Amino acid sequence: MIGEIQGQALPEEFAPAFRTGKPTSAAELRKALSAQGYTVLSDDELNLPSGPEARGWLEIGDLDQRGHDLRNDFPRVIQPEIERLALRIQKLLDAGWRSVRVVTDHGWLLCPDGLPTAELPKHLTASRWARCAAIKGDSQVPVPTAA
Repeated sequence: MIGEIQGQALPEEFAPAFRTGKPTSAAELRKALSAQGYTVLSDDELNLPSGPEARGWLEIGDLDQRGHDLRNDFPRVIQPEIERLALRIQKLLDAGWRSVRVVTDHGWLLCPDGLPTAELPKHLTASRWARCAAIKGDSQVPVPTAA
């Protein structure tokens, strides 16, 4: 999969695409992984590895959605989710998988009082999404920025 997915400098959608130009989605990613020889596991499957060089893919947990749904109550579900993940990893290792690498698509910033919002005039931005924007050229904006 390395090299098959790329980001664009300023895409219309804040999402990567396959080098072919085809948009990515969870289903398309799983299909591409399968085509490259990965065993795509479901959350409740054990699946023994097919051999010593077997590679697998598993998506587990729903911290992102739960964070959006629970908001300030989110911290109470983190520990049980981590324990569930640790148990799943142990079961994979016990089933014969040689190693497990945990990857996340992003972190979480919990602000109990919510994040401040700012409206940026369209003429100051090269591209805008729901929670971020790319500032156009040397435009001066009245909000903090990061390079």
